[in-house]
Amino acid sequence: MKDLTKESFEPLKNKDIYQDTNSLPLFYRQNLAKKFKKNKLAILSLIILSIIIILVILGPFFVPFNYYEQDYQNTNLPPGDKGHIFGTDSLGRDIFSRLWIGGRVSLFIAIIVTLLSMIIGIIYGSVAGYYGGRVDNIMMRIVDILLAIPGLLINIMLLVVLKPGITTIIIAFGITGWLNMARIVRGQVLQVKEQEYVLAARILGADNKRIILKHIIPNIIGPIIVEMTLIIPSAIFGEAFLSYIGLGVRPPMASWGTLASEGIKAMRFYPFQLIIPGVVISLTILSFNLLGDGLRDILDPRLER
Repeated sequence: MKDLTKESFEPLKNKDIYQDTNSLPLFYRQNLAKKFKKNKLAILSLIILSIIIILVILGPFFVPFNYYEQDYQNTNLPPGDKGHIFGTDSLGRDIFSRLWIGGRVSLFIAIIVTLLSMIIGIIYGSVAGYYGGRVDNIMMRIVDILLAIPGLLINIMLLVVLKPGITTIIIAFGITGWLNMARIVRGQVLQVKEQEYVLAARILGADNKRIILKHIIPNIIGPIIVEMTLIIPSAIFGEAFLSYIGLGVRPPMASWGTLASEGIKAMRFYPFQLIIPGVVISLTILSFNLLGDGLRDILDPRLER
């Protein structure tokens, strides 16, 4: 029998021998769909979010009023009066069209911030978790330092220094939005990187980049998706708060935060101007949170009953 040497265990150099098998089995996808259908709150939240998204896209076309059009002869009209479904504000602008135009702005900011947080967090966390050691210590200490500074404070400081607007809000939230994602990805990678299929891929000649992209990340996609559903409502609330205090989008552009800011001024005499955007913001954030909880229950095998 030939003696085993160190060279006998060198990784294979012929990458043609290595093959990816990343597609989810059909029975697994069917099982996920079956468990999702059993979660009534997740289905209800998905229906509510679908309705809100449809109204955000098509809602302004349902009324013949522009979101910036002012009619001083029809100010503070109650909902349903003179064709204004949600009434008008103190400048005679149609609240219905402003609500859904504002929804476009708020959701656009939330989605872009979430994508940036996902990309940066996955790359940062996977590198830290996969290489470990000194690399992990240095990278995660940087994250700890940034987390020690209140994210909202950083956002306000940037918006004070820079010109307020959609781009500035995205930059402000993008700077701090990826930190929790990075910590979650790093923790998941630390658990997964010692699994047998990762070792097998390494033996078959897969390089580090291929192992991270093709084997580790696809197997931690569940926590990533759940965290995404939590970043979106956080970004919506953050944008609404900044717009509420006057650091958000500039007039005549509307957002849910600016609508709430305008509505609070007329709350005593025309409470519907605050209640309507407040209800929509609350429903959107609650639906995303419930959807995230449902996806966590479905995608996390440790929660199986």
